[in-house]
Amino acid sequence: MGGIALSNWTGPQEHPAGLLAGALVVTAAVAVLVSRRFPAISRHVATVVLALLAGAAGYQRHQVAITLPAQHVAYMLDAEPMLTRIVGEISTTPVTQAAEKHNPYLPYQPPPRTRFVLAAHALCTTEPATPTCGYVRVTVETDALAAGLGDVVELTGKLYRPRGPRNPGEPDWPQAQRLQGIHAGLSVEGNELVRKLAREGALHRRALARIRGCVRSVLFEPYAHVEADPATRLLDALVLGQRSAPTRALNEAFVRTGAVHFLAVSGFHVGVLAWVVWMFVRRVLRRAATPAALATTIVLIIYAIVAEHNAPILRAVTMGVLACLALLLRRPLCVINWLALATLCVLTVNPLELFRPGFQLSFLQVLVLLTLVPATFRMLMRRRADEPPTEAETLHALVWQKAGHWLAGLAMVCLVAWATSLPLVMYHFGRFSAWGWLFCMLLSPLVIITIVLGFVTIITAPAGPLATAVGHLLRWSTGGLLATVDRLAQVPGTLVEVRQPPLWLVALSYAALAWLVYFARRTHSEADIAASPSRPRRKVLVLVLLPALVVTGWLGWYHAPRPQDKACTLHVLAVGSGSASVLVTPDHTAAVFDAGTMGNWDVGLATARALDALRVRRLETVTISHANFDHFSGVHTLLERYTPGSLCTNPYLPSERAQKQSARQFFALLPPGTPPPEALRAGDERELGAALIEVLWPPDGIDDWEANDRSLVLRVRAFGRTILIPGDIERAGLRGLLAAERDGRVVLKSDVLIAPHHGSVIKRDTAAFYAAVAPEVVVVSTSKPRPKLAELLSETLPPTCRLVSTREAGAVAIRITRTGELRAETPYAQADE
Repeated sequence: MGGIALSNWTGPQEHPAGLLAGALVVTAAVAVLVSRRFPAISRHVATVVLALLAGAAGYQRHQVAITLPAQHVAYMLDAEPMLTRIVGEISTTPVTQAAEKHNPYLPYQPPPRTRFVLAAHALCTTEPATPTCGYVRVTVETDALAAGLGDVVELTGKLYRPRGPRNPGEPDWPQAQRLQGIHAGLSVEGNELVRKLAREGALHRRALARIRGCVRSVLFEPYAHVEADPATRLLDALVLGQRSAPTRALNEAFVRTGAVHFLAVSGFHVGVLAWVVWMFVRRVLRRAATPAALATTIVLIIYAIVAEHNAPILRAVTMGVLACLALLLRRPLCVINWLALATLCVLTVNPLELFRPGFQLSFLQVLVLLTLVPATFRMLMRRRADEPPTEAETLHALVWQKAGHWLAGLAMVCLVAWATSLPLVMYHFGRFSAWGWLFCMLLSPLVIITIVLGFVTIITAPAGPLATAVGHLLRWSTGGLLATVDRLAQVPGTLVEVRQPPLWLVALSYAALAWLVYFARRTHSEADIAASPSRPRRKVLVLVLLPALVVTGWLGWYHAPRPQDKACTLHVLAVGSGSASVLVTPDHTAAVFDAGTMGNWDVGLATARALDALRVRRLETVTISHANFDHFSGVHTLLERYTPGSLCTNPYLPSERAQKQSARQFFALLPPGTPPPEALRAGDERELGAALIEVLWPPDGIDDWEANDRSLVLRVRAFGRTILIPGDIERAGLRGLLAAERDGRVVLKSDVLIAPHHGSVIKRDTAAFYAAVAPEVVVVSTSKPRPKLAELLSETLPPTCRLVSTREAGAVAIRITRTGELRAETPYAQADE
């Protein structure tokens, strides 16, 4: 792990093998000299040398993983998506996602999508084809893909470079894909652009596809009469390890309950499978431990082949096979060594796993379950030396005693696992499930029953009627599990959003935890305590002071005053063909101007994440410029997460309900508790901390104008600087504003202009408007190139005027300091490189 981390820090090196060889030669020479000079410490020297060799191996393996060959598909990508034909082999099981409408105002139903990973062989854009390699994430707009795992296909679509975060608080999904070795994406518009080639792919992938098909047909037999629904997707994840099968809604429900780890096959699932096989051989077939261990080993290996290949399955199966081998060879059990070997196998296959949150959490949870949970359970269940053991005198008492011990153990596992994973969860995801430990306790029996019935359904497939009966039980248990998860996910306060803790605090927490585990393992026996009379006092000192130190650090971080940003900042978010802006004042009060898009994604969620990332304490107002849904499609989602002090619109939006379906839908979707809409008119003003928001447009008496020309036009004043936000105003509105300026009713001159109507140009009127505003910076929120706008600015404004587009730069931050300094920052522009 240390070598991999060092390699990640240094980055790719030209000659890593030569550097390592030189370092190892020097290390070996120093070790020999030290051993000869100090023979008493030769054993420690050998340990250090062994550790350095392991680090060198990790360094070299990571260098190989991050060094891409010259013909890799990543080197063939352009800044813009390019239409191409690519040939490759499907290397993961295609997963179909039903049509999901994230923008409720879309006038059409989005198509279903099928996703898989393609091992690229050649790009066929030119003749002859260009050989290539690497993995590509493919999305096909279909629910009936004409190919499967192991097939060689030719795809025609747009090959693109995955784009990094575009807005504050946005997850870095491309980085997560790169950690899986995926450096490119391909978008295919339909099944007709997928052509299955005659030549066959790898034999093992085709065989695996057939096995998985047979297993699925048995497992999903009770659902054969319905299309893929949450129950089948849940079974696909719980039993077959298809982590990508659950829908977003199902995944989010498990996230809110703190039980998302159940969807990722790991030691829990493999342990249940091993227990089922063991009990079947031992109790049903009445065989000895050796045949049971052999059967369990065979089943675990088959399961590792059939299930989706990922790090948790590889780790869990490795540990399970080692346990069975220990029983077969009559060797002592050593679970820590099993975990070490399993981790070594995972990181040898893919060293990038070390930096994935899933691997870190999985490794941590297993380590805690193997060390801290047993020590804690022994400490709590330990009897006094003079206390006789309690024996059950009746069957009823025995059942209650066993059930009590089982519940205590389950509670201990859930609570300790939840608490120890909390720092890492908050660091990676910025949120956690407050009742995750309790919900895991409630869901664990249902999950175990569902997994057991799933495996039994597969095992008893040849039995006919028995398999059918078990299948119906499986259907009932799956339905009960889904209903329970849905109910628990609706409990108020389940998911808590937090700011990301510093890395040093997370490291301190786990260093203290490691010391506690080490100390507990050294002092858990009564003999050790008797041998050292001072050890009890030291134990109390460690067990009290160390956790107190960690808790103090977390409380200090949480209650520490946040650094004050001595500036007013307008963040123009990158939302494609739409508009969303966030104004944040130095006291962390915010105002949102519009939140919508024409595309099929939830701008409200992106805006809420931006507010979280910008550490907004209070959302003072949400303002909607006019009655086009590309300016308000995400407002209802935003209002579900933040309750503003006011909701403001132009005076004509309420009357639009009679003419526009989108306007009626907007008012219908407003969540309970939303403040009643307030109308803003020309001449109104609103204070927001150090900023003043002036309303320049619209006036009264323009009821028959187009919706765009009745857009709110706002002028933000802060520290002597001004920003003009004109919404979607067009020809009539532009002329009206220019006339109002000539009459002295408004002042258009501003330092920064958000381009009206996403940068569209109406030659004469737009030129006059830009000349009247005379901005230093023009920001355009759009998903399209705007060459005419750039040409207009070069003709109308001085060369010092800067044009910034969210299409290329991502979110743009207009920062005005207390001294009046103005800066246009593009912190997400590097995502396109």
